[in-house]
Amino acid sequence: MVEVPHLSLPPWPDELAENWIFLSDRAKKLTSRAGAGARFEAMLDEVRDHIDRRAWEPLLAGLSGRTYARALTTVWMEDARRAQASLSELTLERLAQAQLPKVSRMTTSALIAAYLNYFDNLDEWVPGLRGVMASTVQLTVAQQKPRDAFPDILDAIRVFPEHFIYRESPTWLAKHLVNTKVSLTEYFREAGLTGLDAGRFGSQVRDALYIEQIRAADPQQDHDFLVEISAKNVFEAPGPNGLFGHALLNELISRPIEPPSEQWLDTILTIAGDPRLTSASSYRQWWRSVPEALQRRVISWLSAEDLRLFLMAVEAFGEEDGIENLQRLFPARKRFLRGLYDTGMVKETRLILGRNAKAYVRSHLGKTIRSDIALYESGHDTAVIYLDCGDFHIVEGSHHFRMWVYLGQPDEVLASRGHRTFSRDDFIHFIPGRHSRANPLGQKGHEGFTHQGFWQRKPIQFLADNRIPLKIEALMSDSDYHDYKHKHGLPTVRA
Repeated sequence: MVEVPHLSLPPWPDELAENWIFLSDRAKKLTSRAGAGARFEAMLDEVRDHIDRRAWEPLLAGLSGRTYARALTTVWMEDARRAQASLSELTLERLAQAQLPKVSRMTTSALIAAYLNYFDNLDEWVPGLRGVMASTVQLTVAQQKPRDAFPDILDAIRVFPEHFIYRESPTWLAKHLVNTKVSLTEYFREAGLTGLDAGRFGSQVRDALYIEQIRAADPQQDHDFLVEISAKNVFEAPGPNGLFGHALLNELISRPIEPPSEQWLDTILTIAGDPRLTSASSYRQWWRSVPEALQRRVISWLSAEDLRLFLMAVEAFGEEDGIENLQRLFPARKRFLRGLYDTGMVKETRLILGRNAKAYVRSHLGKTIRSDIALYESGHDTAVIYLDCGDFHIVEGSHHFRMWVYLGQPDEVLASRGHRTFSRDDFIHFIPGRHSRANPLGQKGHEGFTHQGFWQRKPIQFLADNRIPLKIEALMSDSDYHDYKHKHGLPTVRA
């Protein structure tokens, strides 16, 4: 058997999607009225009149006629307002009884179309109505003769009732599609659902399918469905609790343990923006409803991305500008900063780039930078990163920038995302001065270290002297750690 290739298409524009829904509705109407003429149109008008006048006795009495029954289910299928007014356990029971020994196939098809169109909305109209209508659908489907050729939705419901009849059916169907690797379009076509997939059932299946695809996917890889859920018409659609994007965020963030692929993280940021920008409207719309533990997880991933961009800039300027010291010391600086992150010390980061540094990063990424980046206005090529490590924080920079290690809480200028520009004087005088006045240790609460010789030993010792242990073996190469341990000895953290 030749395997059908999977086609990945971009999300449809809203206008095209609306036109397709219109054509689908038109196709349903034409199908439901196949073979009907002026007499059927008159019957439709009679049904509408009975519903509008709340004339329930003549409406129920009319259900003994096959044309009237078909007209009523057609009105239900086409007109949500009149369906809500007239659909009830009584009308469904009377329809099934009055049409014995069986409801016609055309009437059953219209009944199914109405059921799929409104699906979970039915319980909002009348509690329990969806279950009653589902039972009626099953009953009328069982009365129909199976088709050997050109199977339709009736045959699909007969063979796979679990995919349509229950409240959980959209999720069960979505799991089936993921497990069998069958596309939603292919399944709908084979099940005879073409033209019937624009209602609540079709919408819920699509939503459930996105959730199941996230749960089954490798977060370290790129996936076509991530492009689809990045479309506004998908994540801004109504969901079970707020917008559908809220459900997507919870699944996208809960899945990975390690930092996910760039595309995976980019999808999260496309939907909700940067969770560190707490004053932004996107934070109020999206992140306030995300549990704090999940927010911290995304912030940790963004810290890894900030660190990657910082190291990219430092390495590039060392190579392109021929700065020998920068090139020579880069591996050790990279290992030290990555070691802090990998051992769980880094809670949050902040990237501060000069104009040329930011332009370089953007050009080499080939896309818009989604990380929150402040401006370093004193040096166009300089890259600076701030790392919040809880009990201490670090400010590290490229070129001749010292590594500044501060004990305790960071200055609000560093921590506040509202502060968008920094100068050389900020890092050399202003921030250290403010920290000295605020920290109980005064000027001994911070220190700047130059990158000379075995420079890692000094910040490690400074933190050890202040009762902050580090996993030193993770901060340097095996050979450097060996030299450190045998030449200087491992520091003792004072009690």
